[in-house]
Formats: sequence, C-alpha cells, structure tokens
Amino acid sequence: MKTDNEIKSAKYYQSLLDDMSKRLEKALNVAADLEGKYQEVIRKNAELVATNEILIAELRKFKQLNGKPKSK
Repeated sequence: MKTDNEIKSAKYYQSLLDDMSKRLEKALNVAADLEGKYQEVIRKNAELVATNEILIAELRKFKQLNGKPKSK
C-alpha cells in the first residue's frame, strides 16, 4: 500500500517535471526569437539614424543656400 502511494507520487512529480521542461523549452524558444527580433530592430534603428543624419545635412545645405541670391 505504501509503495503504491510512493509510485503514484513519483509519477505525479515526474509529470510535473516533464510539463515544466516543456514549458521551459518553449519559453527559451520564445526568448531566442525575441532576441533575434530585438537585434533586427537595433540594426534597423542604426540604419534610420544614419539616414536621418544624411537628411539633416541636406536640410542644412538647403537652408544655407535658400537665403542666398541665385547666380545667373
């Protein structure tokens, strides 16, 4: 009788561990996916910052030329 209860208890805890292992694996996969997306966002942000700097430089040139009379 005692052995049956111990076996049932062991099976119960084993099923909990198996479930937790599956959940952990899923969580790690989600974390890895999010890390990849995060790195892509960082890369895209760097590209946008570079583009923004180019546009700001062009705008500054335009503002400098805008006040000058046109050459004939």
